[in-house]
Amino acid sequence: MNVMKNLCRYVIAAMLVLFAYAAAAMPANPWNLLTAPGSVSATTATILWDKQEDAANGYQLILNGKPLNVTRATNYILTDLQPATTYKLEIGVAGVKAKSPHQFPLYNYRSR
Repeated sequence: MNVMKNLCRYVIAAMLVLFAYAAAAMPANPWNLLTAPGSVSATTATILWDKQEDAANGYQLILNGKPLNVTRATNYILTDLQPATTYKLEIGVAGVKAKSPHQFPLYNYRSR
């Protein structure tokens, strides 16, 4: 009985180590997607992100499931927003299908 308890403890400890390693290996926000400080209003916001090496064709932005313009810049001004509304923004490399959930980061934004 004691051997089984110890074995279970070792198995649980090993699983926790593996989960921690996997979580540390996967960045939470690999694009550093964020709202530019001081840019938020009731109807506009500026979104910033890090340049991606494979973005020769630019970046595709999708707001609430609707594609926006493709841009080569690493920022975009969202306009015509509704006050106190939550928006779902996705961004990806233009012309590339997401191979993983982290390739097209998701950003939930709420206007003022």
